[in-house]
Amino acid sequence: MRKTILTLIFGILLSITGNAQNDLDERSQARTSEDIIKIDALVNLTDDEKASYNDFSNAYYLEYFKIAKKHKTNNLELFKEKINETNAVFVNNLKKEYGKKRAYEILKARRSK
Repeated sequence: MRKTILTLIFGILLSITGNAQNDLDERSQARTSEDIIKIDALVNLTDDEKASYNDFSNAYYLEYFKIAKKHKTNNLELFKEKINETNAVFVNNLKKEYGKKRAYEILKARRSK
């Protein structure tokens, strides 16, 4: 009986964690799609650029949301530090993939309203 209860609790915890991860995935994909539409309207991304940007942006937003969930309310300084690190990785990935000039065009378009 005890094993059954522990197994049931463990299963519930796993399903809750899985649902939270799916929510983060959906949010990051939605943000990435919005970014691609906005950037493409301003700088005309190629299909290859869209595909690689999609990968970089999804990874960035997933990490951003995880950091926000973990640190934003209880440690604002650590949150800012981690976000700055994540931003630097994202920008460096774009520079490596597209070159410095094109990466900055994309970043500028991404920041536009």
